[in-house]
Amino acid sequence: VSASASENLSFGRGLTADNTYSNSNTTSTSFSLGGNVPVFQGFQITNGIKLSELNLAAATADLEKARDDIRVAVAQAYVQILYNQELLRVAREQAAHDEELLEQIRERLEVGKVSAAEVSAQQATLAQSRQSAIQAEGNLNIALLDLTQDVDHLKARLDVVQSASHPVQAIKPVSEPEEAEWQGQGAPVTSGEIGKVVDIKAEEPEEQDLSLRNTELENIRKALEKHHGNRKLAAQEVGVSERTLYRKIKEYHI
Repeated sequence: VSASASENLSFGRGLTADNTYSNSNTTSTSFSLGGNVPVFQGFQITNGIKLSELNLAAATADLEKARDDIRVAVAQAYVQILYNQELLRVAREQAAHDEELLEQIRERLEVGKVSAAEVSAQQATLAQSRQSAIQAEGNLNIALLDLTQDVDHLKARLDVVQSASHPVQAIKPVSEPEEAEWQGQGAPVTSGEIGKVVDIKAEEPEEQDLSLRNTELENIRKALEKHHGNRKLAAQEVGVSERTLYRKIKEYHI
């Protein structure tokens, strides 16, 4: 729609038809009003709306894919950490077992039942077991570091996708109850929630070791009570040697 208005005023002295001069003043005023309505534009408007809808769907799919990538990457890193924790536990148990064998071989050496070569061989086995435990601990620390780096990288990626798709879809923050169901329900994940959903720190192995120690202590106590303090029977009940049971009793102050 368009509108306009104009006014023209003229005055002066001019020659008339009878060849005389006279003064004359003239005034003119004009108004105009117009408008246009598109009748047919080759379906440009309809196709533009469809294109906007497709762009919205594509941006939403990209955002959901980024969320799925985060879930998969974090889950894989977490499983790798659990795997390395188990390897570390087995390596430590093997080192403790080899240490017990070394003590037994040394006692047999004192009574002349074995040679010094067997002691040296067991010492080499123990050193190898300790090396494996150290290597397993290093692999666990690397897995924890990799997870931290992956989380930082995925946070940055999600921020980029969110900023690109912000006009088309708002991201709802995850509350604490929803956060607890994230793994199973697939709740929306924002960059601010990643650190909450997966906050695996280096002290997790320590917490797991503490739980294992508590379980071991409880099993030893129950075995001793069941066999009325008989260490040999209690050791068989727990599944360790009598020497190991004695060492555990001293360690736990039972």
